[in-house]
Amino acid sequence: MGWGVWPLWGSVITLPTRKHKNRSGAHCFGSLSVNAMRICARPFFNPPLEERMDLSTLTNSQLIAFAFGVNGKKAEEAEQQFFPRHGEHFAMDWHSDPLRSRLDAAMEIQKRMALSQLPTMTSPDAVKEKIRQIIGHESFESFWVMFLDSQNQVITTQKLATGTLSQCSVYPREIVKAALNNNAAAVILAHNHPSGSTTPSRADELLTQTIKASLALIDVGVLDHFIVTRTEIASMAQMGLM
Repeated sequence: MGWGVWPLWGSVITLPTRKHKNRSGAHCFGSLSVNAMRICARPFFNPPLEERMDLSTLTNSQLIAFAFGVNGKKAEEAEQQFFPRHGEHFAMDWHSDPLRSRLDAAMEIQKRMALSQLPTMTSPDAVKEKIRQIIGHESFESFWVMFLDSQNQVITTQKLATGTLSQCSVYPREIVKAALNNNAAAVILAHNHPSGSTTPSRADELLTQTIKASLALIDVGVLDHFIVTRTEIASMAQMGLM
């Protein structure tokens, strides 16, 4: 029994593997089962692991093969679905392809890691990047609140609403209740735009002012409201909309 290094979007997870030879005589690592799915296909892209690899140097298909342990043909097929051409949609259906389920699992791991790291963040830019990692890839609009103490340190971050592709119903009374439960002195609001635009809508502006007025009744400030996409995050405070 050996130890194989399994990368998931920049993180390295070590899993037990068994090394052997396949029919062609090439070395390969044995099967690892996740929900009865075979992660290791033989043969697959297996670069030297003596030192940490710069994943940015891999082609799309190499990265897919290395991350998911699939052979070259499967990696090339997945590349066409993971990286659609302009005008096409993300084509992989998780119901029909286990790679989509594994991709979703990897993204969920990244989200949970970012959530666990938020309380240790001290730089505003670092906080914004963690928020982007947490909600930027969600397919539907969701509304999150970061609760802060009197020193503006993160107490916890919670999702308080999930909506559709273009809207999300948020109830200020739920935010007030959560702020009291967490003994927060201030909050930072955040929600994603699956459309890819970081421009706040008029509804976003009105909601922000309503939440501010509601929280002011219990002496809790609203420091900012982030609009998040897959690649960007915009601050309504910096836009002068707070």
